Amino acid sequence: GHNYGFKESKMLDSNIAYLNLDSFVDTESFPEAVAVAVQVMSLFKDARAIVFDLRENGGGHPNMIQLLSSYLFEEPVHLNSFYWRKTDSMTETWTLPRIEGERFPDTRVFVLTSNATFSAAEEFCYNLKQLKRATVVGEVTRGGANPGEFHLVSDDLAIFVPSGRAIN
Repeated sequence: GHNYGFKESKMLDSNIAYLNLDSFVDTESFPEAVAVAVQVMSLFKDARAIVFDLRENGGGHPNMIQLLSSYLFEEPVHLNSFYWRKTDSMTETWTLPRIEGERFPDTRVFVLTSNATFSAAEEFCYNLKQLKRATVVGEVTRGGANPGEFHLVSDDLAIFVPSGRAIN
């Protein structure tokens, strides 16, 4: 495996934390991913700044976004909402009230993006940018923020149909 999306984590010179995250793994499907996230974030608790490198991140699941973001805020914070067309309903995502380890609400945060940054990775960037919690550095992202699913049209063609939309 690829360590649940945690491609590389290390401390750089001048006590800068660096995390290359290539996907946001579903923490319910892969509970072991929570332990990896907790371990990595615990290493970063005394860093002067944290750099999240999402330049190769194609997306994933909002619950990992929720977990990682919870380390960056002291109080519960509203990250975003989703509107679901089928049920005509809204759901909200907030930072978690309890996490393992320390929070670091005052540590500077930078997020690196590229034209390959997509979907859940875009949500992570956007949430932190709107909450004025991170500086986003890099290229314009690919543009795929809505939840949905692929439907097979024929043996060689599938279409992605959004089932809702992100609201911030």
